[in-house]
Amino acid sequence: MNAALLPETSLAELVQSLLATVECLRNEVAELRLENSDLRQQVRELQCDVGYWKSRHADAVKRNLKLQAELDQAKAEIRQLKSERFGKRSEKQSSTDRSNQLIDPQAPVALKNRRGQQPGKPAPRRRDYSQLPVREQAVDVAEQEKLCPCCGLSLESIGCGDDHQQIEIQTVVYRQIVKRKRYRRTCSCEGPAKTLTAPLPPKLLPKSIYGTSIWVHLLLEKFHLQRPTQRSIEQLRLLGVQLAPGTIADGLKRIEPLMTPIYEAIGAHQRESRKKQVKSAIVGGCGYSLVRIRWSSYWTPAAVTTYRNRTSPKMPKVC
Repeated sequence: MNAALLPETSLAELVQSLLATVECLRNEVAELRLENSDLRQQVRELQCDVGYWKSRHADAVKRNLKLQAELDQAKAEIRQLKSERFGKRSEKQSSTDRSNQLIDPQAPVALKNRRGQQPGKPAPRRRDYSQLPVREQAVDVAEQEKLCPCCGLSLESIGCGDDHQQIEIQTVVYRQIVKRKRYRRTCSCEGPAKTLTAPLPPKLLPKSIYGTSIWVHLLLEKFHLQRPTQRSIEQLRLLGVQLAPGTIADGLKRIEPLMTPIYEAIGAHQRESRKKQVKSAIVGGCGYSLVRIRWSSYWTPAAVTTYRNRTSPKMPKVC
């Protein structure tokens, strides 16, 4: 259709319609731009919030790790206090017991070298036992082996071969019979007695059937080796001697006064020394200290306890 043939009214209406459409589109674009600007502002605010909450999360993680470490430390201290308060009183501690260690029980255990000779290390020197007494033992071949298997003539001895040394031990329990010599006067004097008998050898317990060596053995077993008396009795039973526990207890009570001067001398020496290693305690209302000198331990009244160059005040004696 030719545009010239169109009526002028229809063209004007078409132009007005197009202008209205353009205006409507312009309004929509303006609204979309405004909405886009709002959305961009919200995105920037959310990005700021993300950074803030990330920092807060990092702080919370650090605080959680710190609290967890404090909790582990507190649990370890509780285990140690429980072990000191309610645990065994023995000073020995198993290598697998980690109750007194302030470490995480879930942590892996470091591998330790096996006991004994380490690979790549030189072999240790053999120990010298020349101070021990020697008992010789002659070993001979059988009689039939002293003959030649071919002609039957006897072999000639050419001495002994290389000496072979081995360490042996022999514990012997024996009965010692004391026979006392007796003498009779051959004169006619009236003053002294007519017969004279040799006195008995001195003993630790005069009227006891057990000699001094038995009590020395029991004292070393009990106080030096820290072995219970029942085990010492069982050991002697295997050797053929049956001791009664009541007899041993009564003998130890009789020996105690004999050891008192030694005990007092050790206590006086410890109190006069400048350096000590002690554990203080209150026993029966009095202050006592467990004194360690080499391998022995004993309780002594505590006066001044010195530990790491620090001096504690005197304990009041109320008993």
